[in-house]
Amino acid sequence: MTTTPTLQQLQQGLAIAEQIDALEKELADILGNQSAPVAKAAPAQSAAQADGRKGKRSPATIAKMKASQRARWSKVKTPAAFKTPAKAPVVKKKSTMSAQGLANIKAAQKKRWDKIKAAKKSPATAQVEPKKAPAPAMKKPAMSAEAKAKLSAMMKARWEARKAATAPAATEAPAATEAPSEAPAATETAAE
Repeated sequence: MTTTPTLQQLQQGLAIAEQIDALEKELADILGNQSAPVAKAAPAQSAAQADGRKGKRSPATIAKMKASQRARWSKVKTPAAFKTPAKAPVVKKKSTMSAQGLANIKAAQKKRWDKIKAAKKSPATAQVEPKKAPAPAMKKPAMSAEAKAKLSAMMKARWEARKAATAPAATEAPAATEAPSEAPAATETAAE
């Protein structure tokens, strides 16, 4: 629980703060401004805040920034005639295969093909299972016209019921009268 200080307490605190300031000045005079003040009642302000420049950059920093930006722009704006010529990109020489390496590859490939052809010619040595005929694709059962009509009528009835359930109250009455008229038609086709 916090209480507000009384007038007497504030006056006493102000007197103590003035005494601290006077003692700090006296200490600074004795030491010749060689050390910083010991402690302050209020938090210390930075140099930028003391000048009234809340967090702004110093003129020296701004000058450095301007100089570096000018240097960057001068590189961009310098005419092409004054720039140093760029080195030509090094083109890598296309690698080629020696005649011996190519002959080795051809011989190995010929050996592989000869082995495959030999296996095809002599079925006695290579036991190959006879290929099975692929299984016939599953055929969809044919639907009769009656079944299609019945399914269609059922879906329409569901759709109308769903529309009637989600429709606002003003449009419910016409939807409700239409749904029963279609329902007997659906049952008639189902009965046939």
